[in-house]
Amino acid sequence: MLKKIILFLFIMLLVMNIIGCSDSDATNEDSTQAVVSVENEVVESYTYNYNETVIELNTEAKPILNKLGEEISYFESESCAFPGLDKVFTYPSLEIQTYEREGIDHILSINLLDDTIATNEGIRLFDNVSKVKDVYGDDYEEKAGQYIYTKGNTNLSFLIKDDEVIAIEYAAIIEEME
Repeated sequence: MLKKIILFLFIMLLVMNIIGCSDSDATNEDSTQAVVSVENEVVESYTYNYNETVIELNTEAKPILNKLGEEISYFESESCAFPGLDKVFTYPSLEIQTYEREGIDHILSINLLDDTIATNEGIRLFDNVSKVKDVYGDDYEEKAGQYIYTKGNTNLSFLIKDDEVIAIEYAAIIEEME
C-alpha cells in the first residue's frame, strides 16, 4: 500500500509539472457539479465536497480554505504558468492547489490522495476503470492513460494503470492570463 501511495504522489507531481510548466494553455481537473454563469449562459462544472465544504474550481480560495481549517502542510513556489505564486495546501487525504489572479488566490486543482475519500459520485483510488465508465460514461478524452471528463470550465480526470485508478484530480480550465 505504501508503494502505491508513493507511486501516486510521484505521478501527480509529474503530471502537475507537465501541465503547469508546458508552453500550452494551462488546464487542470476537478469534480461535483456547480452552475456558473458565463456571458448569460448557464454552464455546469465539477465541484468537490470535502468535510461538508463545497470546493468550486476557479473561485476565490480564501473562504474555502478558512472553512477547511489548518492544513497539515503548505508549499509555495513562483509559478511557471501564471503570474504570482503556486500554493499547495495539503489536508488529510486531499490536496488543493491555487493560482493567483489580480492578487487573489483561486482554486486551481483538487487531488484525492488516498482511498479513504471518493469523488462525489463514489469513485476511489484503486477502483477499476469499468466502475469509472459506469459512473461517468464514455464521454471522455483519453490522454497518456488519463480519462478526462470535461464539464464547463473544469475537468475531472482519472489516471489509469493496469485497469485501476491510480490518481484522481479535479482541475480548473484557465483562460490565458496576462
